[in-house]
Amino acid sequence: MPLSDFEDLPLGAEYQVGDIITTMGVNQIMVRDFQWSNGTWTDKGSALVENGGQAGGAGNEMIVNNVNLDFLLNVPLTGLSLLFGEYGGNLNININGIFRNFENFTDINGQTIGGVHVSVVNGSGNDMGSLHLSGMISQFAIGGQELWIDDVKRHKIDMAFLLMTEDETPYCQCDFDRNGRVDNNDLSVFAGDFGRTDCYSTGNCEGDLDYHGSVDGLNLAVFAAEFRRNDCPCAILQGPTSLE
Repeated sequence: MPLSDFEDLPLGAEYQVGDIITTMGVNQIMVRDFQWSNGTWTDKGSALVENGGQAGGAGNEMIVNNVNLDFLLNVPLTGLSLLFGEYGGNLNININGIFRNFENFTDINGQTIGGVHVSVVNGSGNDMGSLHLSGMISQFAIGGQELWIDDVKRHKIDMAFLLMTEDETPYCQCDFDRNGRVDNNDLSVFAGDFGRTDCYSTGNCEGDLDYHGSVDGLNLAVFAAEFRRNDCPCAILQGPTSLE
């Protein structure tokens, strides 16, 4: 299911800074201030529903004119994508509280922002393309000056990891085999991943605890803090459920 394709919004509807857009029945988008390339913030922009195909999609799309659209996520996502048309001015993005101000989408292609890997198709300015985010996303906002967006979609998320037994004990990130303790078996898994930098391309690094694409000293510190714990909740063994 998309976060929004804007088809349920009235054509021509305009939203100002401070407005909350409700779309797809439950999803909400907050219209926020925009930062120009010189670092100045403005609250004078707006977002407008159009259908001119400027983002490369069909039907309604949103023109983002000197505002940021902050998608108020009610559950974390493992990925997100959208179509865009970018025809002038600078851009803003905010992922998991990490803000970037940049000129063209290609400027952030291949970067990690807020622990999330960014990839861009096209996006060199004055063109249509697509933005793809991979990693755990709890907060996302996007903005521009002459920016159109459409088909904002969440990736499939495996919910099995959320089905834990009722237990007041905090979940152990490093209990990889979900047997209730962080032991030598988990150490072997982590040691096998340590030093890897290809986690985004392979998708199989259990030791990448913060989802930033590599297994490094930050992850080692988390593992060391949990090693020898034997009070971890165990996962319920049942088939996964996925959302789209």
